[in-house]
Amino acid sequence: MTPKIKKEFLHVSTTGLIKVFCSNYLSITQSSSFQDRTVAVNSVLLHLATWRSKEETINKTTTRSKTTTNYNKQKKSSSLHEKLFEIFLLTDHAVFSSHHSGIRDHIWDKEDGNRHIGLHTLVQLRADLRSWLARGGTSSSDERLPHDGGAGGGCSSSNSKLRALDSVLRVSLTRCICSPGSLSFQRIAYDQTSAAVIEFIAKREAVHPIQNLEDLRKRLGRFGKRCFALFHSEIKEPLVFVHVALLSDMASSMEEITNAEDTEDRERDARIAIFYSINATSQGLSGIDLGEILIKRVVRHLQSEPNLDVQQFATLSPIPHFRKWLEGKGGFYHKETGAENDSWSQASSKFGDNKLLNDKEKENVKQLLSLKSGDDALISLLNILDDTEWYHDVKMQHVLKPILMRLAARYLLEEKYRGKPLDGVARFHVGNGATVSRLNFLADLSKKGLRNSASIMVNYLYELENIEANQAHFEADGTIPTKSDVIDWLLDECMKSKI
Repeated sequence: MTPKIKKEFLHVSTTGLIKVFCSNYLSITQSSSFQDRTVAVNSVLLHLATWRSKEETINKTTTRSKTTTNYNKQKKSSSLHEKLFEIFLLTDHAVFSSHHSGIRDHIWDKEDGNRHIGLHTLVQLRADLRSWLARGGTSSSDERLPHDGGAGGGCSSSNSKLRALDSVLRVSLTRCICSPGSLSFQRIAYDQTSAAVIEFIAKREAVHPIQNLEDLRKRLGRFGKRCFALFHSEIKEPLVFVHVALLSDMASSMEEITNAEDTEDRERDARIAIFYSINATSQGLSGIDLGEILIKRVVRHLQSEPNLDVQQFATLSPIPHFRKWLEGKGGFYHKETGAENDSWSQASSKFGDNKLLNDKEKENVKQLLSLKSGDDALISLLNILDDTEWYHDVKMQHVLKPILMRLAARYLLEEKYRGKPLDGVARFHVGNGATVSRLNFLADLSKKGLRNSASIMVNYLYELENIEANQAHFEADGTIPTKSDVIDWLLDECMKSKI
């Protein structure tokens, strides 16, 4: 028997129809069998698409227009049916697939006696969707997902529809999660917060992974450090959390933060709050302004703490894709041969940037490594950075610092996508009104820091009196507010004075 079409499906636009379908598809059928769900949903969608097409052609009167409209009706009906059915396949996969063991226990919530998809499930659905698209839109493990079977790439038409679904889900989740009164702000403390929440945060820490129990205790300790999180009333785990260090001066390295004394006197002397790690706990929350909301809450909270005199707010942030950009800009690929000085080769001069290094920088690299005139300086630079012990060599530091700092400044300030910073972390903080304040060399000597950003980190300064103006200028024309210390790294004549 064909299920009845829900009233919410009627008299809405195609976008609205997709949104309603995503929000209500589970209540179309309660069958646990995929085959049964497919038959039921397919019949509903085909019937619905045909009905929508008929509604759109009701006022056609002439024979010619009727003939043309009937053809368009069938074409439009088929297109809409296929689009919604693809969405069903992906959604069904996300909720019922084996890697979501236990999710069936959380699918159904009760609200006024009616079954509906839970918010937690929708967040997980979007996380699956974004993960699937990030892998190229293909899935060899589930033939129900639309893909063309090619290695490493998905069907572009299907992917465009799924990207549209991602956008719809983001808007819907934003409206639901950020609605007034839905979010609660909490401090996470080692001796006050539940063990389950602390364990969840420890596992989700992606910027600077927790090293051990002592590291965790310090980050959640009583003095000198803070951890705050936002919770939603319908989800027991935090949605986003931030780690904060209370210091007397702007931090220039992670070592300053991790080795800072956690004493009451030291905290009383703190004048600046450093945000050094902010994490959304699910890919399903990407693009939702939870980070901005959390930072504003933290600023207000710290300003209100009676025993603190925090006067400035800044970050010590990674540049997570700097190395990838450097490699891509140079047009190189990694041969992975294991040979000490032969791990990089030029893929194509067509994609390379021969001017990435200026003449003086090329000469300095060649002199440092005693290279022959025909050797490529950029290949040699990439080979140096592959060795995570390079920073122990003082002479190498001396040569590489001005080169890497200039390139980092260029990457942050000049490399853009659609008028906004290519670097996602810069886009986030500058979009929230912060100023690019300072670049720091040898700031993160962890393997991750060396691999991703060649040890460089950046301070974004939140000058409270300038935040609104900065945001307005950034939205209007992409202006990136920047301190002179960072701009100077782009000028050749300033390099020597910086070392």
